[in-house]
Amino acid sequence: MLLRRAHNLIFVSRLVFVFLCAWCINRYNAVAGWPLWTMMTLCQLSVFAQMRLADLATAWLRDDTHETLVSTMPYWEHCPKWVESMFRTWYSASQIYTTVTIIIAGPGMDLYFVMILPYQLYSVLMTFVRKGVISSRTCHVTYFWSLWQSWICGFMLRSPRFFIQTQFLQILIYCTRVYGLNKYVLWIGLCIPVQLSLFHTWPTRSGQELLDYPTMSTMILMWLVLGIGLKFFTSTPLFDSRHARYVEARPKRLILRSREKVSSTLYHLRFDFPWFFRWQGYSSGLQPGQHVKLLCKNASQGLKLWNGHGNLEMSVEHLSRSYTPINSSKEPTVDFIVKYYPSDSSAGFADGGRASKLLCEELKEGDEVWLSGPHGGKVYRGNGNFLVDGRVIKADSICALAGGSGITPVLSLLRQCREECRASYKNPAAQQDLVKEFSVIHAMRSDDERLSPMWYTPITELGLAPRCTVTSLATKEDPALKRQTSTPREGMLARYGKLSTSVVEEIFPAPSENVVVVICGPKGFVDEACLPLLREMNYTNVITMW
Repeated sequence: MLLRRAHNLIFVSRLVFVFLCAWCINRYNAVAGWPLWTMMTLCQLSVFAQMRLADLATAWLRDDTHETLVSTMPYWEHCPKWVESMFRTWYSASQIYTTVTIIIAGPGMDLYFVMILPYQLYSVLMTFVRKGVISSRTCHVTYFWSLWQSWICGFMLRSPRFFIQTQFLQILIYCTRVYGLNKYVLWIGLCIPVQLSLFHTWPTRSGQELLDYPTMSTMILMWLVLGIGLKFFTSTPLFDSRHARYVEARPKRLILRSREKVSSTLYHLRFDFPWFFRWQGYSSGLQPGQHVKLLCKNASQGLKLWNGHGNLEMSVEHLSRSYTPINSSKEPTVDFIVKYYPSDSSAGFADGGRASKLLCEELKEGDEVWLSGPHGGKVYRGNGNFLVDGRVIKADSICALAGGSGITPVLSLLRQCREECRASYKNPAAQQDLVKEFSVIHAMRSDDERLSPMWYTPITELGLAPRCTVTSLATKEDPALKRQTSTPREGMLARYGKLSTSVVEEIFPAPSENVVVVICGPKGFVDEACLPLLREMNYTNVITMW
């Protein structure tokens, strides 16, 4: 909320500034020559000042790299997906339209004044929403219409040719920005031909003369020149890597793409977004430490008993079960590892698991489920920075203690660290912030629950930091497994034994300020086995993920 207010203040301040610039030259009738050039140059500089201030506010106030103000706007319950998508697209396009107008509109105060009103109105509307005076539906409809009003006024205040050509220019810039072109390159590319057109028609300037100048072709040429410069002479990426976040706010649909059995009790499920969101390049945006809730049909509805006990969910139509994705926040799918509880009377599960049977047996490829989220705290801030007891700790080494299906948050964290390493190739200065070492102890009942090494270092991640060492610790005695007594700290090991200080000492680096330990698993495993052991060994930077 604070970030939204900061961005809105910066954005409106820019509009007020350019309106005052236009008022000054009109007040003193200096609408040609150097006064005009100074006014338009200040307007263009205000665009870059606004972007820089917004970047600083974002870096200071936002801890999720996939949040955008447009994507996190609140929508009403049961809002159709196409309506939400239409609003988002129009809001983003309106921001582009406003910036284009500031750069090319010149000394006319009319358009600047018209553009200020919708953004000021939105602040008032959101205040009414927070106080319960109006609904979010009323807020969006009113704001949507106010933006259309400025568009209509733009048509009325300028010639049809000027209006139509600026719409083509706006659409080109919007599509280029959606594709991911660096925003500074984007707007420098437009400002340069506008500056050239000013000198081409010096000392006067009109909208007709701007249209006669090859603004669009010059802009594209500037993009190419700037792109080549960034590619060969700087480490700044030409295209942004941030994706729009799909999992936010309201329940969303997922479509099952594939299901694979990966151990005796674990299944890997991969879900796609609906095609429209895949086409727009959305990613899950889920950060390590966050989880979602899948909504499943309740197989036990109406039954008084389930697995030999009283059915507490007898009257519930849909079940809500929490799962942690295992892929990084930038991937275009949502992947889960689900523990399967089949019907087994000898194990006390005569009817099996309600949700796991549906997900691992009954759900077919192409079927849909609903999820809500994200839930949980954002304990990982990126580039090895963790939030531990209110402090930000920079970790060079990450240690993970996982019990059973608690391995899923560990895989998510590992994927995110590898994604950061891949991104650092475009920015060598960021490589010094990468996590260097990732050590895992995965405790399980029997060895057949162990995941294969490819889950920790798939082919697509070979050579990427951090280096990962995994010890699969089977607590159920198995003659096929011998107790491992050597102390190698690399590779994949399978061993039999109980979790103890000696096991942790062999696998994990010694306690220090730059070592963070992550615990994931059932509550009993975390509270009774792991936390006392780590306190005894003097590990201080400890985080729990459920």
